[in-house]
Amino acid sequence: MGSAQFKNYNLYSEDFSVGDKFRKEYHDSLESYIKKLKSESAEKRFSFMPPQEFAGNMEKYRSKYIETLGEPLKSYSFSVPKAEEIFVSSDDLCKIYRVSLEIFPDFKFYGMLFIPHSEKLADSQGRFPLVICQHGGGGTPELCSDMNGENNYNHMTRRVIEYGACVFAPQLYLWNTKLYDVPLERGPIDRELRRYGSGIVSFEIYCVKKAIDYMCSKPYIDPEKIAMHGLSYGGMYTMYTMAADTRIKAGYTCGCFNDRSEPTIMEDLVFFNSGNTFTDALVGALCAPRHLYIDVGTQDKVFDYKNAETEFSYLAPYYEACGAAGNVKFNVWDGGHTVSDTDEGHKFMFAALGYTV
Repeated sequence: MGSAQFKNYNLYSEDFSVGDKFRKEYHDSLESYIKKLKSESAEKRFSFMPPQEFAGNMEKYRSKYIETLGEPLKSYSFSVPKAEEIFVSSDDLCKIYRVSLEIFPDFKFYGMLFIPHSEKLADSQGRFPLVICQHGGGGTPELCSDMNGENNYNHMTRRVIEYGACVFAPQLYLWNTKLYDVPLERGPIDRELRRYGSGIVSFEIYCVKKAIDYMCSKPYIDPEKIAMHGLSYGGMYTMYTMAADTRIKAGYTCGCFNDRSEPTIMEDLVFFNSGNTFTDALVGALCAPRHLYIDVGTQDKVFDYKNAETEFSYLAPYYEACGAAGNVKFNVWDGGHTVSDTDEGHKFMFAALGYTV
């Protein structure tokens, strides 16, 4: 094969491995360069968003955060989407509905709605607090709500309903294809969205915000008493959505808060220059001065709690700068990748909404 004239040349050739020394130098140089960037990143983050300047410029930094995530989040405006509510059942705790929201024409976003029988948290107008309960990777609203058998959520949704709150549990693009016979290609979808200035995280935060728009229009929801609670990916979405939406007055995140460099990197959380700007700590800062409770387990096999401790040391100064050091809690508990067995996180979350539970 090839051009005929080269058959008459005596050309030098060598074994594949001869140039490996130089390729290894290139590889090692890249790794060394990235290590240097990482070592400088904490200083750059504090320079980008100094704690002492944060409290007076919070909305400026929130705008930069939303700009980083891209569309459609940066074009969000309040409007109540059309929706279809389908009654599913009524059990000992609540009435259950499936809700399909028309986010864009011919684009539907789905979740489960739970309205408690108990009225112990209802106000004089019959309005309940709303908690967005967010499943994690491989999950669904049905799974985290004990509708599909055994799971690792430790009754996350049902515990919130039992307190007396209304719950909306959205479906993110994260289900387990071995359990649910529907295709899922999160990585490719995310890459395609990024080509057009979007991204799966921006898109799903936008959808959750539109779900909140809809829920705020319901006569049985108090729009001033909204919280969000999630495990794993759901914990990440709790904090990242709360940072973008100040209507969320309290967040309870479990099994996710961490250093987003190796080994806990998540490809869909890699935004342009995010290592120098919006890591978990600085996203958490955008939740200030609102109440944020962070649970990490010493036995968690997904995210190492020691890395979370380091990341929290970067977050705490921002709450202190807002005069709200007591509004953020970092709890290390002797458990795995699940919601804590204790009720401390729930009590903290509901106290932020004005309830004693």
